[in-house]
Amino acid sequence: CLTRQGTHWTGLYRGLKKKLPPGWRIELLHTKTLAALHAVSRDEPAILTVELPRDVPAAWQYKQESGWRPGVSHSVVCLGAEGDDRWLIADPANGLEHWPTKDLLLLWQGEGMRLVR
Repeated sequence: CLTRQGTHWTGLYRGLKKKLPPGWRIELLHTKTLAALHAVSRDEPAILTVELPRDVPAAWQYKQESGWRPGVSHSVVCLGAEGDDRWLIADPANGLEHWPTKDLLLLWQGEGMRLVR
């Protein structure tokens, strides 16, 4: 997936494309809207490209607790909404997390993908 400097969505796409079995394809998401996020569900999760903004305060939880580096892409799996203002996120570095909508919209770069038959 070419993850030398974080995980950019294009490298992840390349890795998935090489490993997909017949009958599967990658559907790209190129929009940063709540409507696009609400289309994501546990039945059809999406891999999202997220990034900690460079100007985020030093004490912000994703920098402080998770060790994210500002300006470096990271990929997480969005498993869908949990109520009106929370999202179930599977982070390969931290496991299952619950992100408020405002955090997800700040971190998500508008790029993502999901596997479909």
